[in-house]
Amino acid sequence: MKILLVSIIIGLSSGCTTTSSQTEHVKVAAEDRGVIRNNKQQPQWAVDQVKAKDGQNFYFVSIVEKSYKLNIGIEKAKTDALGNVAQMIGTDIAKAASTAASGDPSTAEGVQEAFESATAALSKTSVSGVTVDDVYWEEIKGATGEKSYFSVSVLVAVPKTEIARVSKIWLDKFNKKNNTKSIQDDVKRKVEDYSSSTEG
Repeated sequence: MKILLVSIIIGLSSGCTTTSSQTEHVKVAAEDRGVIRNNKQQPQWAVDQVKAKDGQNFYFVSIVEKSYKLNIGIEKAKTDALGNVAQMIGTDIAKAASTAASGDPSTAEGVQEAFESATAALSKTSVSGVTVDDVYWEEIKGATGEKSYFSVSVLVAVPKTEIARVSKIWLDKFNKKNNTKSIQDDVKRKVEDYSSSTEG
C-alpha cells in the first residue's frame, strides 16, 4: 500500500477535527502567539514537535503553519505527513549517521552524496501501516488588517517493522554510492542503532 494514496487519509482522526468554542481549551500561551481557539488542550508532542517511539511505533510530526481554512489546513498537513514519511525516515537516518563523514573533504563530499542519494531513494519507497495518530490545530489572530488563520500539526505513527525495513533499503542505497569499507561499517552501526528497537 503506497503512502501517497489519498484514500489513506479519508476518515483518519475524524474525532480530532471538531471545532471548539472560542473560550474552550485555550491553555497555551495565547497572549504570546495570539491563539483564539484550538481543538483541545495542546498535547506535548505539539509543543515539542516530536514524540519518542513506543513499543510499536516511531512518530513523525508534520506542520502547516498557515491556512485560512481549517479543513484545507488539516488535509494538507495529513497529506504532507503521509506522503513524506519515507523522506522523513531517510532524513532521520542520515542525521543519525552523519558523524560517519570523514575529515577528508573529497571523502566527505562522497559521503554527503551517498546520504542524499539514499534518502532521495526512499521518497519512492512504499511504507505500509502508516497512520495519523493525532491532530492539533490552533486558530491564530492575524496581524492588523489580516484575518485569522489556522496552524495545524499532525502526528504520524510508523510501525517499527517498517522503520527496520526501510533502514535496510537506505543502507543498501548508501553502500552502492560509497564503497569505502570503514565508512560503510560506521554508517551501518549508526543505522542499526537507529532501528535497533525494532527487533524486540
